[in-house]
Amino acid sequence: GEYGHLQFYSLILQKQINQLDVLDRNFIASPNEKIIHVEISNFAVSPCGQWIATIEMRDDNVTLIEMRLKFFEFNKSAKQKYSLNICLHLPHKSKVNDIKFSNNSQLLITSSMDGEFKLWTLVQNSDDSKRFFWTKGQIGVLNRCAIPNVISCSLDSSILAISCDALTTLWDISDVNALKYRERLLPDQADNSSIIALNFGSQNKSSCILETRNRSLRVWDLLDLSVIKQWSPSKALKITLSIFDSLNNRAFVYLSDKKISIFYLDHDVPVMNISYSTGNLKKGQILSGLIVSQKYP
Repeated sequence: GEYGHLQFYSLILQKQINQLDVLDRNFIASPNEKIIHVEISNFAVSPCGQWIATIEMRDDNVTLIEMRLKFFEFNKSAKQKYSLNICLHLPHKSKVNDIKFSNNSQLLITSSMDGEFKLWTLVQNSDDSKRFFWTKGQIGVLNRCAIPNVISCSLDSSILAISCDALTTLWDISDVNALKYRERLLPDQADNSSIIALNFGSQNKSSCILETRNRSLRVWDLLDLSVIKQWSPSKALKITLSIFDSLNNRAFVYLSDKKISIFYLDHDVPVMNISYSTGNLKKGQILSGLIVSQKYP
């Protein structure tokens, strides 16, 4: 695809159907000078599909950092389908680690290397009740040393989980105007590595949260703050990626030996192991994945 664009790919048609120009600028290549371009570092799509949020950044380590948070709104009459709603300059003072919408699509949460995480709220235009825009809400900081990283929201959008190095912190976001710290989940002594994924369960597991680290999985019951399930691969293996299926409360865990272990929240061990091949890809190039329902909407 073109530089600075997001591509839309149809799994039914098996082809690209659209692309969104996020950066909206010209690129001039100079044969004698290396140009540091603005790049899209993060993006998220709201669960309702109405909004796309992007972080674009440029840092040449000489001048001040250049960063923008953009919100695009779905518009049937627009040629690109999504059109720019608002652009917010310098949303953070340093690199953004994660960006995620709440499940009710009313909040966007961003975490950054500057030690802060921020809540961006959807508000109604006072002059036009049919128009909405996004604005900065609450700012959260655990302490001066902790760096917020992975973000996850409960299904009812009342609890926010954010990893800070080896800790999982829980925050009450039921009132968007009053961010409240609730609890922290301490790491196990056998594996105090950084958290690479956080996922809330659904249905009868809506009170559970899955922590994924490089060496272990842990399922917490938030009602009594206890670990109800724990699993680790063999000592020679590491977890490189975890993709969660919230509809079925299961995680697809990618291991360093090119195998995928399927783990359910109510099982003590994986129910299935699948081998996969990366073909000509170099080791470690699988960065993300997507779980698609058998029934298309």
